[in-house]
Amino acid sequence: MAYHGGPNPAYQAHDDKSSRRKRLSMTGLILGGVLLALAVVILLLLAGLFVLGGGGDSERFAPVVRGFVTTSITVGALGLVSLVFGIITRK
Repeated sequence: MAYHGGPNPAYQAHDDKSSRRKRLSMTGLILGGVLLALAVVILLLLAGLFVLGGGGDSERFAPVVRGFVTTSITVGALGLVSLVFGIITRK
């Protein structure tokens, strides 16, 4: 007997609550990992700028350092929150 359209009884929708939860968890884990990596890259960029600038006077470089460190800490904290959210929703 041929199939003539309509709902397929053998098909189960993957849009249930468990599937959404897994996607949300995976998104949180990936976003957390990316944000933590970005926080490290920001700190490495700061070190690279200091070295490429020839070292020099670290007191004059301090305001730049504060801005980079503040940004890195903020991005890292958001990454940790996202990572923890992904881990909690995974269970």
